[in-house]
Amino acid sequence: MQLEQEEQRSRQLEEQRLGRFGASSDVRGLTDELERQWAEQEAQERRRVEDYARFRRRQFEEWERHFAAERLRFASEAEFCAAKLRQKARVAAAADEQFYASKRDTWHKSERALPEAEGDTNLAPEERQVMKELRSVLGAPRETQKAKVKDLLIRLHPDKNPGCTEKAKQLFQFLQEQRRAVLGL
Repeated sequence: MQLEQEEQRSRQLEEQRLGRFGASSDVRGLTDELERQWAEQEAQERRRVEDYARFRRRQFEEWERHFAAERLRFASEAEFCAAKLRQKARVAAAADEQFYASKRDTWHKSERALPEAEGDTNLAPEERQVMKELRSVLGAPRETQKAKVKDLLIRLHPDKNPGCTEKAKQLFQFLQEQRRAVLGL
């Protein structure tokens, strides 16, 4: 009996369900309606995402244009600064050239003022050779002059010439005097 009551109760529930939704075609209609609504929601969501992507793309392009303009502005300022530094360097080089040109003329005059024949007649042959080597680098750059003097000092040092220490000492001292007089080192 209880079984019968349960079966009857389930039939009633089934009839109520079918009564509410109608026949099975109504169920299909309902599922079709739900699928259409879901598809519509999905299409709306897709449009919303695409609109947002377009908005972000436009915003990114706007930022890129802005940053390009800023880079151009700062790059031109940087180029201007570099040009200004080059100009300062040219002005400084011209000032140095003007200052040292007069000095160079006096150096060359002093070189000519030391005639080899007159001043060198009282010198020993080794001392004349030292003077000749010093004069050979007179118009050269400072680094070349220093290198030549260092080479001569090493070559004429008394410790490097143990066979003739007295003569080496005399030449070494002569070289040190002459490097100040001739080259100003």
